[in-house]
Amino acid sequence: MRPDIATHDALARLLEYPRESFADAVEKAARQVADSNADAGAMLEPFVAFARSEPLSTLEETFTRTFDNSAERALEVGWHTFGENYTRGTFMVRMRQRMREVGVEENGELPDHLSHVMAVLGRADARWSGDMAHDTVAPAVAKIHTALIDQQNPWASVLAAVAAVLAMHEHSPRPPEDEPESKSEWAPPHSMAHDSCHGCGPREEFGHE
Repeated sequence: MRPDIATHDALARLLEYPRESFADAVEKAARQVADSNADAGAMLEPFVAFARSEPLSTLEETFTRTFDNSAERALEVGWHTFGENYTRGTFMVRMRQRMREVGVEENGELPDHLSHVMAVLGRADARWSGDMAHDTVAPAVAKIHTALIDQQNPWASVLAAVAAVLAMHEHSPRPPEDEPESKSEWAPPHSMAHDSCHGCGPREEFGHE
């Protein structure tokens, strides 16, 4: 069974740009996650130590360098799943619709940003959120996590905890092999997409480190 809304929101907070009292928020979030998943909570311990040991300016700089300047580490789920194409544009439109349906406010990031996605997964219909978590979000998180591990980045522990919580979602039973799977409502065929997705990349340009 998936963890509660508070656990999803706690992880979403750790994926947002650091602001005042971030270290306190990190400790609170880690305790919340540990209540739902002890292993995920333990994964966050190095990040708690990092947030406590560094000034806010360093946290801000590290966050920006980590997620805003590299496509492989970008937190936009749709980017990792669809790339910068028409289908991602439709995915973002439908994510924004889901956010409105379940009462998630935008935080200044794109609709497919992982902070938004986690908040939606904690509130949406269990069957939809289960399939979404396993089929779309988990593969994207795995890609980001791998890139962060390669960089020995402190946010790697956050992505590991996210993956552990995503695994708690119940995946809907797969149809028999002789029956075709129905098209997912959040990933329409190319012909259903909007006219353009220009500028839908995680950022307009990525720097090189």
